[in-house]
Parts: sequence; C-alpha cells; structure tokens
Amino acid sequence: MFSLGFGEGEDFYGSLVRFVMEKRIRSGFVLFIGAFYECDIIPGVLSPSPPMPLHDQTRKHLSDRRDVHGHGVITWPEAPPETLLPTHRWKGEPEPYVHLHLTLSGGPGEAR
Repeated sequence: MFSLGFGEGEDFYGSLVRFVMEKRIRSGFVLFIGAFYECDIIPGVLSPSPPMPLHDQTRKHLSDRRDVHGHGVITWPEAPPETLLPTHRWKGEPEPYVHLHLTLSGGPGEAR
C-alpha cells in the first residue's frame, strides 16, 4: 500500500502514472480525496451510452477550486486508451492506464 501527496500546481494524473511506472505496479485500486484548482475531465454521465461520443466532445476544463474525491483502477493495456489527454499519450512502450471516477463539488460558493 502507498500513500501519496500532491501540491498545488502538480499534475495529479501524470504524477500518479509516473509513480505507478517507477514502482512497477501492474494492477491496483486508487482512492483519493482533496481539491483541484484546475482540471480537465471527460464527464461520461453527460453523454449517451452506447455509443459514447468522441472524448473531445464531452471534455470539460474547470479552472476554479473544486473539492474532489474518487477512486480508480490501474491496468496495463496493450494499446493506449482513446481517452488519454495529449499530455499523457504514450511515448512508445506500453504504459499504465489509471482509469478514475470522481465526484467534484459545484465550485466556490456554489451549493450544488
């Protein structure tokens, strides 16, 4: 079991994937709680299923503080998942894929 902490401005997803690679974690379960000051998400609940629209059609960029909690799984697929952001695309060899589900607060001062 590992416990990680992330600071403001740190790339949460990228840092988590780098840690998984460094520790050679082949599969696992992720739990997290905290706040994001800026994030890109692909909100699956806003899209009809099946079929899912292209990931760029549902991607949302949030640039205000949001409380967050969530969970996910770590796998090592044979091909890169379509949902990866350009900054997290594979650079050659297979890489771990951390698939996360999260709940975000409504934003600063919002009661939703």
